[in-house]
Amino acid sequence: VVFGPNFHKFNEIIELIACHAATPINSKIECEAALDYYFDNPTDAGIAAKNYVMSHIGATDIIYHDVFGDNC
Repeated sequence: VVFGPNFHKFNEIIELIACHAATPINSKIECEAALDYYFDNPTDAGIAAKNYVMSHIGATDIIYHDVFGDNC
């Protein structure tokens, strides 16, 4: 996954970048480099993204109960 320069308000994107599941880009050259890397290493970012998602399993339930309480 690649993102343009306006992602700093989104914690999930920052975390995906930190775990190498996504790449920020600011130019055509950076986009080409990121795409070249992903095409040459198709499983690296996929594994990182899967690990990120697996580490956040249950987050929806926690947020739901924080918002609506345990009676819902």
